[in-house]
Amino acid sequence: MTIILEDGSSKQFQLNELIALVEVNELFWKRFTGSLDLGYNFTRANENAQFTFSGNLKFVSEKWQIKSNIDVLNSSQDNVKDVKRTNAILETKRLLPKKMVFVNRCFLSIKHRAGTIRKDQPQFRFRQIHKKHE
Repeated sequence: MTIILEDGSSKQFQLNELIALVEVNELFWKRFTGSLDLGYNFTRANENAQFTFSGNLKFVSEKWQIKSNIDVLNSSQDNVKDVKRTNAILETKRLLPKKMVFVNRCFLSIKHRAGTIRKDQPQFRFRQIHKKHE
């Protein structure tokens, strides 16, 4: 496979050497992409109110790829305990020479149910993963 670069030069690769082609913008702020979502639902029949929020942010450079994501859910309903849930993920990839990649992924999950734990003592689950691909 031949890739033609912006300066007009070309570079040859074997197809099995390529994992992905990712465009890296020259302007620092254009290397970021992201989105936000906000939602509210209400059902009168059972007085169910639900608020949701989610967002993500991604950064790409020649040697780094960073992704983050957050999801929040707050729900209340008649005759049912309130539910509050937050999940967050941060993933970093460092591209290393000679076909190696270092991946670090962190998860954070917070769950709260009214009546099961105090509001000032949410339950945390944190997990971190390190991978070295060759």
